[in-house]
Amino acid sequence: MNKTLKQTCTAWLVAGSLGWTPLSVSAETIINFDFGRTDSAFSASDGAQLTTLAGWNNVTSTNNSLSGNTSQIADLVDSMGESTGIQADFAYIGGASVAGDGADYAGPYPAAVASLPLTALSDSFFTNNSGQATMTLSGLDDEMVYDFLFYGARGNNDSAATYAVTGSGDTVEVTIDAVFNNASSTPTVLGISPDSDGEITVVIGGGTNPRVALNVLQITERVPEPGSLALLALGGVLIARRRR
Repeated sequence: MNKTLKQTCTAWLVAGSLGWTPLSVSAETIINFDFGRTDSAFSASDGAQLTTLAGWNNVTSTNNSLSGNTSQIADLVDSMGESTGIQADFAYIGGASVAGDGADYAGPYPAAVASLPLTALSDSFFTNNSGQATMTLSGLDDEMVYDFLFYGARGNNDSAATYAVTGSGDTVEVTIDAVFNNASSTPTVLGISPDSDGEITVVIGGGTNPRVALNVLQITERVPEPGSLALLALGGVLIARRRR
């Protein structure tokens, strides 16, 4: 089942006593990633292959082959299957590849992702103790903020998993305490603004918990909260009054 793809919201910039008119803005665009294998060396009976439905971006590899890993997706599609103009570039260090079918997890899945396709949820990408994967998103809108939801799960070999996101501010890390049979944890990083180059970087593995599983990454592009817009707008009014 597809999630809501785009919504329209009304952001009230300041109180009506200032005589301002509400500003209508496009609020939300969702970008889905399926991290998992694509080769035919494993059984597809569990659906653990590419997600070919419209609205999905696949990050893939042949098993244990760094040279076969996805290196770039030049134009990500949103969950409607439409072009976003956002590019994703991938770099890998050491042990970073897709997991074999012995690591597949058949559920149950957390509520936040349970409606997503089995092809995305069941198989995974992993990094080992020496491995790391970095995704750089470019072409982002500097008037928007970006939320990140991570889901990692394995049917074997438990570990914690840490994911780090860096935009215009400090790096934000989130962790899944245990990826083995993960039926509940989908950590999120909220409200990240792109840096001055219009980029955000996501690091999978390395750091405190280098052994990471990642099945699904969901990015939401949205306008800042109305309160933030109001503060920005009010600041502009005060500056204008001072100049009079």
